[in-house]
Amino acid sequence: MDIGIRADGMTTSDFENFAIEIVKKKFDNSSLHGFKEGRDDGIDGIDDIASPSLVIQAKRWQVTKNHATAVKLLKEEIDKIALTKEKYGWKNDFNYVIVTSMGLSPANLKEIRDYADTIIPNAIPTDDYIIFSSTLTTLSQHKEYSEIFIKYGLLEKDITNVLRNIKLKNIEAESKDYFSDFDAHYFVETRFLGEAYHILQREHILLIQGPAGIGKTTTCSMLGNLFLNNNKNIFDIIMRRVEDINEVLRLYNENYRDNEDRNLFVVFDDFLGRNEFDVGERVLQDIKKLYSASTNTNNLFICLNSRTQILQDATLINFEFQKLINEKFSEERRFIIDLSKYSDIERAHIFRKVFERKADYLDIDDKKELVEKYNNLIGKDWKKIVRHRNYFPRSIELIANNFKEASGSFYDYVMYYLDHPNQLYNNLFDNLKIEEKYLLFSLLQFDAYPVEEEWLINSLHTLELNPIFDFKKSLKKLDGSWLAFTKESFDSISKVDFFNPSIIDFLNDKLKEYPNITQKLTQNSIYLHQLCKGCGSYILGELTDTQAMFFSKLLANWNNFKDKDDFIGEKILSIIYLNQFSKFKTDFEELLRIYDGRNNLNIYQNGWSNIISQIYFSDNKAMKRVFLSILDDKSVLDKLVNSPYLDSEELDAIVNTISEIIYEVSKADDDYQEGSLKEMYCYSVFRQKKIELLQDYLDSSSTLEKEDVDCTNDPDGFDLDWEVEEQISEFENRITEQLLGGVYEWDDISVENFDYSSLQYHLEEYLQWKYDSISYADEAYDRWRDSQLEERVTLESILNKPLL
Repeated sequence: MDIGIRADGMTTSDFENFAIEIVKKKFDNSSLHGFKEGRDDGIDGIDDIASPSLVIQAKRWQVTKNHATAVKLLKEEIDKIALTKEKYGWKNDFNYVIVTSMGLSPANLKEIRDYADTIIPNAIPTDDYIIFSSTLTTLSQHKEYSEIFIKYGLLEKDITNVLRNIKLKNIEAESKDYFSDFDAHYFVETRFLGEAYHILQREHILLIQGPAGIGKTTTCSMLGNLFLNNNKNIFDIIMRRVEDINEVLRLYNENYRDNEDRNLFVVFDDFLGRNEFDVGERVLQDIKKLYSASTNTNNLFICLNSRTQILQDATLINFEFQKLINEKFSEERRFIIDLSKYSDIERAHIFRKVFERKADYLDIDDKKELVEKYNNLIGKDWKKIVRHRNYFPRSIELIANNFKEASGSFYDYVMYYLDHPNQLYNNLFDNLKIEEKYLLFSLLQFDAYPVEEEWLINSLHTLELNPIFDFKKSLKKLDGSWLAFTKESFDSISKVDFFNPSIIDFLNDKLKEYPNITQKLTQNSIYLHQLCKGCGSYILGELTDTQAMFFSKLLANWNNFKDKDDFIGEKILSIIYLNQFSKFKTDFEELLRIYDGRNNLNIYQNGWSNIISQIYFSDNKAMKRVFLSILDDKSVLDKLVNSPYLDSEELDAIVNTISEIIYEVSKADDDYQEGSLKEMYCYSVFRQKKIELLQDYLDSSSTLEKEDVDCTNDPDGFDLDWEVEEQISEFENRITEQLLGGVYEWDDISVENFDYSSLQYHLEEYLQWKYDSISYADEAYDRWRDSQLEERVTLESILNKPLL
């Protein structure tokens, strides 16, 4: 309930000052001023004491004050100001503004104005000159007045501002946490860093590619550090998954877009997948939105990184993504940095820094041993090391971290593990206890990382391993070598991830040597998130053997799984696929009523669409009747129309399928009363959702990029108004096509149902930017040349020095 602005709690002087500021703003009169407390001759504010054009009377009264008394007192103030006019010899007419904290009725307002016209004619020419409680409430909702209300504590309970400030404080804390494990002192400033920094400054988006272990994540961290320490601007640095793009854009729009004092820098680490390309079509569409947002704003910066092979796989598999990469990142402005092309000098600096960092964290005895072993390399053939095909910063880190493994020549040790990089992991793995190996393999078995620490521990307790083994102690032991721990916020639950993607590659390969472990894990798992890994996406009417086994196990042991609430959609599908409706009829209806649309096997598709399609293709008429019966339930419809990955086309498909089910049921069952979808309650909900989706499409600035909107390159000049008008006409045609040209025809929605004002605003900005960019020509990038990388520096001068 809106209780309005309560100014009656202010002190008299504060209310008078508040009233003066409101009137200054409302009547654009900066000369208004007040007086100290005391006798004021009916003047609380005035612009010129000798010849005023505006006089203010401010009355702070309780909202419960008797209205008749209040009107009587205001009449007395009008009498007083008439006497003051004579007393001060004011010759010119002036306007009189009354500001009061209490409410007034229409009759009160008329009585005051009529009286004023009698005593000081034309002093209160319109209702605008009497500002009372409801007027104050209205003004408080206008952006240009809100700062005044906030200043005097009248909007201190504005939850939007409070939440925004809390959110920004959390983001600021997250920025600091992002660098908790990063030490810039040991970062080698290669030429790529300068190039990447310049691209981000100029274009606001960057894609870093390279093989595993080359330093993509570290480079992103250093870039974030450079922006964070920019003395000119405030930067918040966060890391997010690519699935969170819409959440990032919402965060930006709500907290940064209109805040020129703050900038948001977002890192999307391994944005196409950590070990393979596993991003769905819809997320690739979100990447387009991200590109559009970053290139059309002043304070949003995006840093993406990916393994080169995964990026290549993505462009081969998905034509639209290939087009995005080729047109936007490569050909048009070259937003891609490839870290695989380190020079020999840069590799030498990296090698040296890795060993310096390792030595810095060791105790005296271990430091002495490492120094001796490094010094054993002095005078050796450095080119064989830095030019080795398996030279990556991460492989050098592994060699340095496990220096104690070397028993003979340290040079031979380095070369052996460069020749056999997996052997280093093998030696470390072989030294693990069997319970620790199970711990790693159990984490590997989950379908996504990071995993809640409690889930990982629980998954191990079912394996009947050593009952006195302390898994929590092992987690601490493996932290920083095999595992990494994360928290989304200070007080959130701890989650476990692999230390780097190379470990996942190694364990996947190693698992082939331990088939019994996989079997034991799957047979005893109490998490469906472990069992669903590797099932793959299902298609209509067909299941692979792996999927059939998963659905059977899910249905047979449902109550034993601790994460079953995440798999309600899969249980519904298992009942359909395995023809178990008669056995689970009650469960089926109950699950449909609570289903929220999540989907674990087809994670980038709408779950409701899958289920409704399967119901349609089923021969079970009773199942279809049950489904249609729940469409009168508002809570079900709310969950359906707000489910993940529901877009305009998906909604069309769902509505069309439901229409087909209604037709089929009504044809087969004379007792079924509904003749068509439009006669059902659910249709109005679907229709409203269609309008909302299309309106969102029109309102979104990313739509222009998605539709590849362009302007006319007319040599006779650029007519922005004409361009905007033409494009709006084109969008009306697009809306008509989306209403009438899809699988379902929305013949009761017209293009006139939509608001095109936001589209017009975005078009004006976007088309002007497009026109200004037509003559854009790529310029040669300035190379970052730090003094340590000058040509006179040699491998020997860098590496042939004692470590300490």
